[in-house]
Amino acid sequence: MVQTIVQNSAQGLLGGATNLSKIHVDYYRVSSTDSTKLATVTQAGGGLMAGDIIAVSIQGYSLPPLTPHIYGRPALLDKSSTPIAAIAADRIEPFSALPSI
Repeated sequence: MVQTIVQNSAQGLLGGATNLSKIHVDYYRVSSTDSTKLATVTQAGGGLMAGDIIAVSIQGYSLPPLTPHIYGRPALLDKSSTPIAAIAADRIEPFSALPSI
């Protein structure tokens, strides 16, 4: 679900199944005995809890040129892609049931 939300919010840059696989979602749990250590957690293995950390990263993506760089002559057009990497992490907060409206 997180991958799909990231892909839909990327304004078409991460479209398609190939780019979906470049969106990585990792969950970590802070150790109860040592708060400086994180353990990898999977959703299937025990579920997620408040206080876990979610990290979303884009790995292995190259941005095609939006416009060519011209260096004096047309034969010197630079059409190379630019590698892009991004990561964001946040703590999963506890939530309570929403009140009925």
